[in-house]
Amino acid sequence: DGKDMAGTRAYDASGQGNTGTLTNGPVRAAGKIGQGLKLDGVDDYVDGGTNALLNPTTVVTISAWARPNTIDNGFHIVATKDDSGACGCFSYSLRLNTNNQFYFYEGNDVSDSSATHSTVVTAGIWYHLVGVYDGTDAVRYVNGTAGTPVSGTARNSSSNRFSIGDWFPGVA
Repeated sequence: DGKDMAGTRAYDASGQGNTGTLTNGPVRAAGKIGQGLKLDGVDDYVDGGTNALLNPTTVVTISAWARPNTIDNGFHIVATKDDSGACGCFSYSLRLNTNNQFYFYEGNDVSDSSATHSTVVTAGIWYHLVGVYDGTDAVRYVNGTAGTPVSGTARNSSSNRFSIGDWFPGVA
C-alpha cells in the first residue's frame, strides 16, 4: 500500500475521482512513475468504473506506461473503454496486437480506426503509450514518437466500464 493504492483501490491522481478497483488479484509492483500493478495476462485488471468523464464521444486522449513481461504474438489490452453497442467492440483502447506492436483503437458499431505504431515491443522494456483522436484522425504515440495518423470516427456513448490491464501480461 502507498499513495497510489490501498487495499483493493487504485487512486486517480488526476483529481477527477476515478478510483479503480483491483480485480482478480493484480500484484503491486514498482511502476515507471509511482506504483504499478503486475498483471497476469489472464484475468487481472483494474475496474475503472463508469464515470461519464471516461465516456468521450468526440475527442479522446488516453495514455499509460506499460512494460510487457512476455511477448507472445497475442492480443493484449493495456487500457480500454468497453462499447455498449451490438458489435461487442471497444469505444477506445490501447492494445498490443498480434504483430507485437502497440496500437490505439477507437470506434463504434459501424466503423472504427486502429492507429498502429511501427515500434516492435520487447519484453521487460517500459513504453509510454498515448492514443489521440482529435475528431478527425487517430494517432498512436510510443515514447513520444507519433505513428501514422489514420482517419477516425466518433464513438458510441457507453455506460460500460473503463478498465486497465485486461489480458495484459506485464506491469502497468
